[in-house]
Amino acid sequence: MSGCRWLWPSPTPLTAAPGMRSWPDLQTLEPVELTAEVVARSDVVLIISDHSRVDYDLIFQHAQLIVDTRRVYSCEDERLVRA
Repeated sequence: MSGCRWLWPSPTPLTAAPGMRSWPDLQTLEPVELTAEVVARSDVVLIISDHSRVDYDLIFQHAQLIVDTRRVYSCEDERLVRA
């Protein structure tokens, strides 16, 4: 991870996507699998909750920009913004 480490234990793969909340007046959201391709295609990855099953190494390796509101990462990187 290029000198950066995340602060939680190794991820356990998700066996099923968690349920999504529903807001009838808004566009329906569908979960997507967290892959290198999905992360690389994203303009920004916003970390708003810390989960032990998220592959934070994968996010760090492939994200163009990371906004980390949970202090997941312990390093400095030009792509990393703490909020």
